[in-house]
Amino acid sequence: MRIMFTILAALLISVLAGCGSDGSSQTTSPNGNGETVTITIGNITDLTGPGAEGIELTNVALEDMASYYNDNDLIPGVRFEIVHYDGQLESARTVPGYEWLKQKGADIISTCAPGVAVTLEPMVNKEKFVLFTQAGELSAIDPPGYVFCLGCIPQYEAYTLLSWIAENDWDYREKGPARIGVAAWQEPYAVGFSKALNDYAEAHPDQFKYVAGYLPSFKFNWDSEVEHLKDCDYIFPPIIVQEFAKELRNVGSDARLIGGAPHTGYFEQISSAGAWPAIDGMLFVFTGAWWAENLDEVEFNKMIINEYHPGELEEITRHSGYGSISQYRGMFDMIAATVERTGPQGFSSEALYATAPTWSFDWDYRADYSFGPSKRFMLNDLCIQVASAADENLVRYDPEWYPVVTKP
Repeated sequence: MRIMFTILAALLISVLAGCGSDGSSQTTSPNGNGETVTITIGNITDLTGPGAEGIELTNVALEDMASYYNDNDLIPGVRFEIVHYDGQLESARTVPGYEWLKQKGADIISTCAPGVAVTLEPMVNKEKFVLFTQAGELSAIDPPGYVFCLGCIPQYEAYTLLSWIAENDWDYREKGPARIGVAAWQEPYAVGFSKALNDYAEAHPDQFKYVAGYLPSFKFNWDSEVEHLKDCDYIFPPIIVQEFAKELRNVGSDARLIGGAPHTGYFEQISSAGAWPAIDGMLFVFTGAWWAENLDEVEFNKMIINEYHPGELEEITRHSGYGSISQYRGMFDMIAATVERTGPQGFSSEALYATAPTWSFDWDYRADYSFGPSKRFMLNDLCIQVASAADENLVRYDPEWYPVVTKP
């Protein structure tokens, strides 16, 4: 069971502990221009539980963005404090954690742990308390309320990926529908992705045929699933992919594997297992640029690492969890836009909520981040990366960014 929780943590990959404050405090500004308001972000995370190792870099990214804003005085009159609550990926700790963080003065809540936003959604809507989540869970944002998703929704990722495959990777007009299957653990990301693959195939029978979806609670031997899926053209595998991939290739299958950011959390294990040839060509639908790309987004993230973790760039960028800083960048910008409108003294969770319908974060090379009157997911586009055995890394497969597809 502890291994399963570790797998759940890896889903965030968009994934230590920090010191907190009593929240919303005011101190004399060092420049003598009045009082500085402290905005406290309460973070429900995992510090000591089974997912702590996988989530650590996501926590670090949140702290670093707060430090960057503080150290550069990017919002005059405002300082940030991060207060962590150790939820240990236990659902029974979610509500007590929320209450404890409010007692500590949290102005808003952040989480990267699966299930937290779904559990708290009724409470934050009733209390008008904004919650930002990195874990993409459709039921937490539909119908729209006070939960805002910084990452992408697995269903939307699946729709976007299949739409891209139909137009760019599989000639269904000549070959007929591509056969797709799933063999993964029964966890939220895989469940949502699998259902979306099936729904998309049903809506586009000329393009895809959903062969089967296997979602056991937990296993490492995939002989049975491999035998049933070996003739598929595309397969969504477990996030710890190396053993499944090797078994698939051992039976002579040339099915192309497909996945998302959660699968990138175990590249070191893939290297150790010598499994890069088995996943070579695997397609990844991705929320942002990968570390090897020469883009402003990547250069900014590397700059933050070098500033706050000198000498650790190579180590940190071997993992995908720190990439969540791109999404936190949007969250902090939305706070800045609110303070610009209300002034530091006027900031509140409800004021932040009121900013959402008109807020956007500008990019010069991809669609802007944005929320809207009924839109509660921030990302508007995705890209396609591919596993390269030669590089033992991801490489950009398509230079374009593709609009998020929200319907099958």
